[in-house]
Amino acid sequence: MLLTSDIKDPLEALMVYRDRDAVEKCFDALKNQLDMKHLRIYSSTSMGGKLFVQFIAFILMSVLLKKC
Repeated sequence: MLLTSDIKDPLEALMVYRDRDAVEKCFDALKNQLDMKHLRIYSSTSMGGKLFVQFIAFILMSVLLKKC
């Protein structure tokens, strides 16, 4: 059962809920599979570089999972 005071259409509420679930699964994959729990970086340049590499790795992992 989904309860909302914002969205009146039940199909739209279900689509929003499923989209949210997909986003949460992506963040879970970033944190656990790609080891993004702790950045351990002290400069903003290094952090930006690490986030970029992790983002590219996540895209590649997603593409490979879809092909499998």
